[in-house]
Amino acid sequence: MCAAKKASKSPVGPVGDLVVWAFGPGRAVAASLLVLGAFLFAWWAVWRHVGPEVVQSERYLLKPDALQIPTQPDWIPGDLRAEVYQSIKLGGPINLLDDELGPRVAEAFARNPWIEQVVEVRKLPSAAVQVDLKYRRPVCVVKAGERLLAVDHRSILLPVDGMTPSELERYPQLVGIDRPPVAIPGEPWGSARVAGGAAIANVLAKVWDAWHLTRIVPFPVITQDGREQTHYSLFTIGGTRITWGLPPGLETPGEISTQEKLARLTVYFSRHGTFDGPAGPLDLDVRSLPGL
Repeated sequence: MCAAKKASKSPVGPVGDLVVWAFGPGRAVAASLLVLGAFLFAWWAVWRHVGPEVVQSERYLLKPDALQIPTQPDWIPGDLRAEVYQSIKLGGPINLLDDELGPRVAEAFARNPWIEQVVEVRKLPSAAVQVDLKYRRPVCVVKAGERLLAVDHRSILLPVDGMTPSELERYPQLVGIDRPPVAIPGEPWGSARVAGGAAIANVLAKVWDAWHLTRIVPFPVITQDGREQTHYSLFTIGGTRITWGLPPGLETPGEISTQEKLARLTVYFSRHGTFDGPAGPLDLDVRSLPGL
């Protein structure tokens, strides 16, 4: 039996077949594609000339009031949104059509010492940019020489420019710190003593004023094996000393937990209404106070 005859090739080739199709049965489709291609080319040519002007027009530039952030807490001085906006502008115009707008805004807020976390940056249809943030909050001030420097619960140094002495003095004072900060605002102080004191201040933040507490003082304790530990005492306005012991998270196996310390102080204060004695200051140790 003879082998099947091979199909003959088109005498004009693939390109010729396409031309024949375009002027024949595919004429309508080809015309549509041609019109679309001409439109896209014309749009591209025009945009090359006018696009940069359109992008840089006032309509597409981010305005300061278009940055939407959570309500600024009263402990942060100045206008944080305006400060961050100015820092963003240092990198050039802030264009709403720029693909790098979100990262630029996020980076600028993250660099601000008052910002703990940039959760999300979203462009809104209303030509605004919504920024979800977590703010840092001072938990105490560290007395460094004649200065009061604010830190948060992780001992992050916070800016005090714009804060009055009376505003700083309303926070718990951590005294007895002989080492100045090695950090700039937005970074940890660089001292274990400051970190421990800030952690205690954070635990007592809700009861500090009600219990008439005024300052936190670290002091050294030599353990049985010769190691030095930093313990802390609390002082009331009336002069009573309350020995707290080790800071949160560093309790040794023989010491009660932070939650138990707080519970014992709560019980004592509810029973007596004060930590001071009828005849003057007392010397209390939270670890020896009765519990529930």
